[in-house]
Amino acid sequence: MRAELRRASVARQGRAARKTSKAATFATSVPTVAGYIFVDVEHTGGAPDKGRIIQLAVVATDAALTVLGQQSWYVSRDGMPINKYAVRVHNLTEAKLDAKNPPSQLDVFRELVMAFIPKHFPAPDACCVLTAHNGFDCDFKWLYHALKRLDLAMPPQVQYWTPEGQCALTTHVGSVALTVLRWCAPAAGVALP
Repeated sequence: MRAELRRASVARQGRAARKTSKAATFATSVPTVAGYIFVDVEHTGGAPDKGRIIQLAVVATDAALTVLGQQSWYVSRDGMPINKYAVRVHNLTEAKLDAKNPPSQLDVFRELVMAFIPKHFPAPDACCVLTAHNGFDCDFKWLYHALKRLDLAMPPQVQYWTPEGQCALTTHVGSVALTVLRWCAPAAGVALP
């Protein structure tokens, strides 16, 4: 019995040491955050890899949360029907959206990644965090699939976000808990903890 308890204790200590080591490694590799980009999307509903984002809003702030800029776009639905459950959430029907004659998906997302983000975070090494209220379950998945479909990518300034729920970090800004995720392109060769 004592031998089993000792083995269990040694195993717990080993796991704790590995966790501490991983956390220390990750903490030393995290660059200083220059600011945040808060994002909100409304979409057609259904699966993010098949549907379309139909409204996109972003707010860029510095690290102290001073607003640097904001932008909102209605986006063409590319003929995709808007799910009745999605309409209940955002109240944006096909007729309302089409009446606004919104720009194409490519035009909007190209403006986001090639103009809006570089304007507010001009240095390629200026790390910014992409964050959203419902990022895990909605916004980031839709954004990831939209960019992938359009063959676009976030600029290098966006070093933290989530395409599919990888490595969560939670930080507090005032009384608000922001959940951000480490995202590394496979080509970057950076291992996630």
